[in-house]
Amino acid sequence: MQSFLEAAWRLDLAQALPVDHTGFRLQTLLGRQQYLPEKQEQALNSFWKQAVKWHSGETWVQTARESLSFQQGDELIELTKKALICEGLMKGDKLLLCTDIHYETLIIFWAAVSLGMIVVPISPKASIGNSLKTISPSMAIADPEFYQTVAAYAKCRTIMTDITDDPLYESAKSFETFLSTFLEAEVPAYDYGSGEDIAVILSTTGSTGNPKLIPLTHAQLIRSGRLMTETYHWKKKDRYYGLGGLETMSGLRNATVCVAEAGATCILPEPGNNIHQHFEMIRQERITIITANPLFFRQLLFAAHTAGGTNSLAEIRLALCTGNVLPARIREEWKTKTGSGLLNYYGLTETSGICIAEPPGFQYLDERSIGLPAGCLVRITDEKGNQLPPGEVGQLTIYGAGIFEGYYQNEQATEKVLKQGWFSSGDLAAFQEDGSIFLHGRMSDLVKLPSGERIELSAIEELMSDIDLITDWAVCPVMEYEKEFIAVFFVPKEKARAEEIQEVIKERIMTRIGMFAVPKLVAAVDYIPRGNHNKVLRSALTNKFINA
Repeated sequence: MQSFLEAAWRLDLAQALPVDHTGFRLQTLLGRQQYLPEKQEQALNSFWKQAVKWHSGETWVQTARESLSFQQGDELIELTKKALICEGLMKGDKLLLCTDIHYETLIIFWAAVSLGMIVVPISPKASIGNSLKTISPSMAIADPEFYQTVAAYAKCRTIMTDITDDPLYESAKSFETFLSTFLEAEVPAYDYGSGEDIAVILSTTGSTGNPKLIPLTHAQLIRSGRLMTETYHWKKKDRYYGLGGLETMSGLRNATVCVAEAGATCILPEPGNNIHQHFEMIRQERITIITANPLFFRQLLFAAHTAGGTNSLAEIRLALCTGNVLPARIREEWKTKTGSGLLNYYGLTETSGICIAEPPGFQYLDERSIGLPAGCLVRITDEKGNQLPPGEVGQLTIYGAGIFEGYYQNEQATEKVLKQGWFSSGDLAAFQEDGSIFLHGRMSDLVKLPSGERIELSAIEELMSDIDLITDWAVCPVMEYEKEFIAVFFVPKEKARAEEIQEVIKERIMTRIGMFAVPKLVAAVDYIPRGNHNKVLRSALTNKFINA
């Protein structure tokens, strides 16, 4: 064995790597899954300072009204850090963010995590009281629209963002006034923390009505950003369109770590933009990177078509989809009309985001494709935890440095999903012979109908994506008298045709799947309630339209 290793070493076919027990397992358990040595990530403070050093004069963030370079952004971040320290905030204190994404939000984020504080972004659309049940923030930042609600629930110093054209804006409570208070103050010595400290606490989507809180460390956030930029080759001249809020894993990572790592520019859309306004901004700002869900890409193609052609989208070199199964029709239309591919990737907040991805040039074989393991180890297991061979559908389980350590103050929920470092995603998937992975829906999405038949909700969702008469939809399992059935809700393009669309949906499901799969309820609604990651809030739908 020694002579063999010496020969391999001389031929540059082997290398010696210092790895911990996690790395050793990743390297040896499944030989065909590529192992990449983990970098020793620093804290976000030094990571940001390194980005400023490398990209000082490059544009960091840009809105319709103004732009900041990395150096200008750093000056504002330093001033914000000074104000937070003088306010008495310390490492480990929690800073609540309840804002849409704008440049102030990014400045406050970098200032807080650089000081070792824990940032807790929550969606302005979420139930704020529910989000704060187990969080006791030391300070809160809120847009004017949400200021009164946040201040009432957070019970701490609350600062209002400087959205001066909002009629609820009050200068005395503003972020600008807060900063000006400490312009001349002396800053005491401060401990900035390490890569293993908690940087953020994010919430699950709460689509079942039971959101959970997920702490992620500085190292995990940096690792996730690097995995994204290295997998998809982000460049200094890229212009990323910041669709997601900081309360989502992809929105947070992409707008902060990915942009800083690559030296790219984060273009921030106006809050409340409709799809036609998004299209105009993407065209005018020559956006090169977009990450969104399938519905956004479908609507963007429609907006481009109505504006006179899709060549306006030709600047987009990297279109990434996450959060849902990506229908083949949308992929093909995007490729035909823009000339570039639409790639899918998979990740949950519990995995620090991206962990399975279709790399550039990947040839997908099926619309259920989510790609290859990225920086992690993946197993597909049966109900007893036994590994399944390629082609067989089972639970998707993931192991690696990106896996979270447990839900915040919720040991019972943690024990259900973490076993010896392996995270049970709750998703159904299958390996293919080439090592790629197909997603087959959620384990909880497998509905047993009164007839005894079983059906995955994703099978119906795939059919809904091809109906041009609707703008949005949701497929929900409903329990009634201890029996499960399926309900379909849709938003019609034309309300007057709602009854006609109901029959179209039923007919399509009956002919494509079978009579047994026709939903018990098909109903038109004004909107589909959605939470983080654009996930449908099923409990909100069923409570409003069925259980009311």
